Amino acid sequence: MDRKNRLPKIVISLLVLGTIICVTLGLLVSGLQSCGRLDIFINSECLYSLEHPETRKVLFSPDEKILATLSFDDTVRLWQFDRKLLLHTIIPQAQDAESIDFSSDGSLLAIATGGTIEFWNVHDGTLSNVLKVPGDIFTIAISPNNPILVEGGAQGSIHLWQFADEKLLRELEWDRDVRLHWVNHVVFNQDGDLVAAGLPDGTIRLWRVEDGVLLKTLRGSDNMVYNVAFSPDSKTLAAGIGRNVYLWKVDDGELQLILNGHTNSINSLAYSPDGEFLASGSLDGSIRLWSAMDGTLLRTLKLGGWYGNWVNSVAFSADGKILAVGQTYGSVKLFDVKQMLKQ
Repeated sequence: MDRKNRLPKIVISLLVLGTIICVTLGLLVSGLQSCGRLDIFINSECLYSLEHPETRKVLFSPDEKILATLSFDDTVRLWQFDRKLLLHTIIPQAQDAESIDFSSDGSLLAIATGGTIEFWNVHDGTLSNVLKVPGDIFTIAISPNNPILVEGGAQGSIHLWQFADEKLLRELEWDRDVRLHWVNHVVFNQDGDLVAAGLPDGTIRLWRVEDGVLLKTLRGSDNMVYNVAFSPDSKTLAAGIGRNVYLWKVDDGELQLILNGHTNSINSLAYSPDGEFLASGSLDGSIRLWSAMDGTLLRTLKLGGWYGNWVNSVAFSADGKILAVGQTYGSVKLFDVKQMLKQ
């Protein structure tokens, strides 16, 4: 048997052996609870897991009823998470699904796929509409209180759309002497009047939605900005830049805090709905829970796994009681926030 044909069998054998070891450990160690595949080493604070391997994005609906998970295989699954019930599996019409977001009322899920944005009905998993946009899209966000969508793409451009009638409102401008080849992340604040974008040159740009005016350019370091998040009161903007989390005042752009401790780049950030906590997920395979007020590190949760088992996405439920985590390998994990803080 040649090496090419032997490799899959070796991998399968290792996975089977690993499963046997994990199950054995789960039976032997008192109080240790399996949360799904590859999760045997996590403490019992994990409520349960939802099977969607290779997860790149997790997102709760505004009405607290649905959890959406986007996988690297381009499928999107909609869960009634409190019952562990899979409602719909959505396979977008176009390939290369990069980003998802719920409409403000939770009735639609937008999926960025190449040069289109597909809008799917949440209640029955059917396609509602398709918006064609210029160029490939890497990131989208929908305003919390308006039918306005912002998208950032591979050409370094950012557009605002009134998606209900497919109307392009404007392209957001910045210094044209700065050449940007793509946009990593876009987000609205809670009031829907500001848009922030994390960019590969280490900057965060902040615009006013009403007229598209660039208000501020914030810089933390020369590292790439993968994720940005507004605090619920819109007074603070957080950004994951390299291994650190930077927090700025929105009104004057003053740098407030730098949170450090991760050993690899930060992939995802999320504020709790009450603004008390900030969660960060990293390529180092860990989650950190911080006090949003003073930056105190409250909890570090190392999810284990092998090299490349990154934390790609973190999200709080609308009531702030649950933290969902999506990783490259394994299932989507849901944690009780209060239990996390007791450990």
